[in-house]
Amino acid sequence: MGLFRRGGRAKASAQPDARPAPIEIDEAAIALVAARLGDIEQAVGTSDAPLREAIRAFAETGGTINPDEWHKNVTGVQQSLVRPWFWLAGAASHATAQGNDLLAARAFLFTSFFVGLQPNLGLADYMDMWIDPAPPDARAEIATAALMSLRRLPDEQQVTPLAAEDIRVAPLRTAAAQELTSLHREGAEIGPDALAAAQEVLA
Repeated sequence: MGLFRRGGRAKASAQPDARPAPIEIDEAAIALVAARLGDIEQAVGTSDAPLREAIRAFAETGGTINPDEWHKNVTGVQQSLVRPWFWLAGAASHATAQGNDLLAARAFLFTSFFVGLQPNLGLADYMDMWIDPAPPDARAEIATAALMSLRRLPDEQQVTPLAAEDIRVAPLRTAAAQELTSLHREGAEIGPDALAAAQEVLA
């Protein structure tokens, strides 16, 4: 499975964390995350412009400051550019806790797809999409939530009907486990339960 078949892997150490203030996640936020992920899933496999537009909408909804306003809040720009990833991480954790397992899986699917794009993206690309590379802490939280959720789902269940590629639970579960073990090797903090679950999946 290609996880949308884009690019390669980016090392966790490539982007330092600039964690924003705590982000409150409620059911309204979950609905917004689901909608934005749906837009991205539908855009993958089309042309480049709709995909960038969908990612930009995700970033804006997740808290990125509009570039037209950067001069008004210079100190907050960096945190705002990673805030969507922590917004997504909080939503993934909330979804897992509430039994919304497919949403947690979809959060990881998008994150994995974007991380695969990162080696081919330059500054102009990130500015166009209003977002920075996914930070290791956010990636770890998303992969942890996804793995815990994916362990509860049947292997052959479809993760999303919106994506051009047919994504099933089993290969995505393996990908989440690989992400956690890779992040752990590169120095990211992974909870012992999540690491044990990852090792069990990969055994």
